[in-house]
Amino acid sequence: MLHHRGITNNARFCLQRRDPATALVSVNPIPLFHTAGSCLVAAGLPQFDCCHVLVPYFDPGLVLEVCESELATSVAGVPTMLIAMMEHADFAGRDLSRLAGVASGGSTVPADLERRIEKTLEVSFTIQFGTTETSPTAA
Repeated sequence: MLHHRGITNNARFCLQRRDPATALVSVNPIPLFHTAGSCLVAAGLPQFDCCHVLVPYFDPGLVLEVCESELATSVAGVPTMLIAMMEHADFAGRDLSRLAGVASGGSTVPADLERRIEKTLEVSFTIQFGTTETSPTAA
């Protein structure tokens, strides 16, 4: 059973390692039924007075639109989500210049995806590892 203190501590420590300044306005397309969306992102951002922008469902064009309209400084997603966003027809036309950080996990993150995102968006990229039992991040 996960306990509140473990969840909030884990979320705070993970965001501190990423640098909270990169997450001032964080767009979250990760479902809240998953511990990454609900425990890690939703419980971490308020501890640093960051804005948590929820996306109701994942659609790569919608996430890009929200990132642009909300002046996002951070976005997270599993590799499949990030690839879909990078390959979406609207990607090149979106102003994502405020993005400072991108985080991913949930499956193996290909090194070429990390390099592509860092180079294209000029952001800090974080890979997170864990399981639900670790509240949810272990590294």
